[in-house]
Amino acid sequence: MVTLMRFNIFIIFVLIYGYIFYRYKKIKSKKILKEYLNLSIILAILLIFSMTILPISTSYTDVFNLRLIPFGTTFDMFKSGNLLEFCVNIFGNIIMFIPLGFFTYIRSDVDFKTAFLICLMNTVSVEIIQMVFPGRCTDINDIMLNSLDGYIRIRLTQNFVKLHDNS
Repeated sequence: MVTLMRFNIFIIFVLIYGYIFYRYKKIKSKKILKEYLNLSIILAILLIFSMTILPISTSYTDVFNLRLIPFGTTFDMFKSGNLLEFCVNIFGNIIMFIPLGFFTYIRSDVDFKTAFLICLMNTVSVEIIQMVFPGRCTDINDIMLNSLDGYIRIRLTQNFVKLHDNS
């Protein structure tokens, strides 16, 4: 049920970002573009918060849940036959941070190393925050997948900026 709810939230954000991407190319005013980028960053933070922290569970007794075996839980999900949970775990972690990185990169205009460092700090921050919430866990998989996402995100954004500048 929680996976389905998160999927619904994710779809809503995809639709919002689809509209923002569509409008991005048509905006001529720098001031309006800056406001769109600021709004997009706020929405990206809300997306990450809603996917990683909400809903806060009070039924768990363990507050600190740390998983340090790479892909241990991922393989367990795959072996259990829960394909939806497996796909949400893998692709959700890869896709979830793309909007934040995309809009932050465009808004701040930083180099690749700085952008990747920001990506890594975002990922580690979310994992540290998850440590203090009941029912959440800090998982090395999330850090690895989100780092891969950071690399993909920065490259996609660089290509998008080049295409936008050429048109």
